[in-house]
Amino acid sequence: MRRPLFLLAIITILASCTKKEDDHTPPGKAVLVFPAKDALCTTGTNITATESTVTFSWNTTEHTDGYQLIITNLVTKEVITKNTANNQMAVTIPANAPYSWSVNSVSAGVPNGTKSNEWRFYNAGLGITSYAPFPATMVSPTYNQSVTATGGKVTLTWTGSDVDNDINYYTVFCDKNATPLQQVIANTQNTSFNTSVTSGSIYYWYVQTYDKQGNVSKSETFKFTVN
Repeated sequence: MRRPLFLLAIITILASCTKKEDDHTPPGKAVLVFPAKDALCTTGTNITATESTVTFSWNTTEHTDGYQLIITNLVTKEVITKNTANNQMAVTIPANAPYSWSVNSVSAGVPNGTKSNEWRFYNAGLGITSYAPFPATMVSPTYNQSVTATGGKVTLTWTGSDVDNDINYYTVFCDKNATPLQQVIANTQNTSFNTSVTSGSIYYWYVQTYDKQGNVSKSETFKFTVN
C-alpha cells in the first residue's frame, strides 16, 4: 500500500506545481476587431446629435480572467475604462470625435496583464459629411527623449491619417518655451522636418494637420532634451 500512496503524493505535488505555473502565465494579446483601425464608425446605436453607443469587440485570449477596455477621446483627452469578462462591450461616447482604443487582457496571477495594439477611429456624427484629420502621431523625438543634434539640427518626425483621406498639409511648432510655441514650418506635405536646436536645451513641439475641407486637428505636445 505504501507504493500507491507514494505515487499519489508525487502526482498531487506535480499537479500543484503545474497549476501554480499556469496561474503565472501571462494572458494572450487581444486582437482588436471593431471599430476598425483609422476608420469612420457609422454603425453606432441610440444615435443622437451628441452621442451614440458603439460596440467594441476583440478576439478572446488564453490564460485570461477578464478584459479592460480603454477608450481615449483624442480631443478632450478624457479616458474611459471599462472592465468585462466578455470579448465585446457597448459603450456610449460623444459623436463627431476621434478616439483611440485598446484592450488589456488581465489575469489574477499576472499584475500588469497584456495590452493589445492601439487603434484609432472616428465616431460619426449626425449630418456630418466631412471629418477633421486624426491628431498627428508623434514618432520622433519621443516624449522626454534625450537626443543629439547633427549639425545643430534635430529631425522631427510624425505620421498623419484621415478617415476622408484628404490631408492637405501640416504646420509644425517647436520652441524652448512651452507656450506659445513658435511655428517652424507651415503648409508642408512632408512628415518630417529638420529644426535648429541648441545643445543643453529643452524643446516642446506639436503638429497641426489640415485637410482639404479646412478642418484642422492638433497633436499632443511633446518635449525633448538636446544633449
